[in-house]
Amino acid sequence: MKGSFVDTRLADVPAWACGHDGAALQTVLGQDQDAAVRSLEDTVKMASPYLCADDALNACGRRFNLPRYDGEPNGTAPLGGPGGQGASGYRGRLCAAWDAWQWAGTAKAVTDQFVAYGFGAVTVLPVYQAPAPFLPETSSTSYSEFYVFITDMGSTGIVPLVLGSWTLGSASSILGSTMTAAQLAAVKRIILKWKGTHGLPIKLFLVFAGQAIADAPALAQYPIGRTLGGQLTVLGSPGFVLGGYNL
Repeated sequence: MKGSFVDTRLADVPAWACGHDGAALQTVLGQDQDAAVRSLEDTVKMASPYLCADDALNACGRRFNLPRYDGEPNGTAPLGGPGGQGASGYRGRLCAAWDAWQWAGTAKAVTDQFVAYGFGAVTVLPVYQAPAPFLPETSSTSYSEFYVFITDMGSTGIVPLVLGSWTLGSASSILGSTMTAAQLAAVKRIILKWKGTHGLPIKLFLVFAGQAIADAPALAQYPIGRTLGGQLTVLGSPGFVLGGYNL
């Protein structure tokens, strides 16, 4: 076939049948065939985050069980195809779906998805390894309980919330930073989706410039979940779902 069905039809039809009306007929039929081929190509491309149109990304994400984060841009695929560099946004994350699901249920899966969201660096720390004088947040600490420390805010735009010379902070609110309610909900869902089934996330901490993980009591912090040994009464609260997770 020479480039398109239109070209092929006009080239293959005998000259005696390709007068004004004949050429017009072959052109219309060829255009219909070319349109059908483009439609088929688009259908095939929709299954691949490397090739699909931007408006097909959400459907592709449902196929890979990787929903779009709040405000996540369309982004770009890796340069040069699989294994290439330069991927960004939702498309880039979908292109890395295979690697993401390989690590599902591990600390690496959690940290990788935080980085994909826009943070620069994240530490997942079991409660029993928390540095002194950092005290556990529950009365029955187990090896399954863990904290999440965001140590680099990356491109999220999150900064400490200050009033004059005072940095506002609270153990149960978002006053300690400019993190929005949507961002907080997104990161909590990242933790719950990618953690190990046995893992019990307790708190999220933000470590800004000049701070360290050891400063935990003074860090901006947000509760994620409660345990039966620590806060039995809150399990019935409408603000706590999925067995006590505060979303």
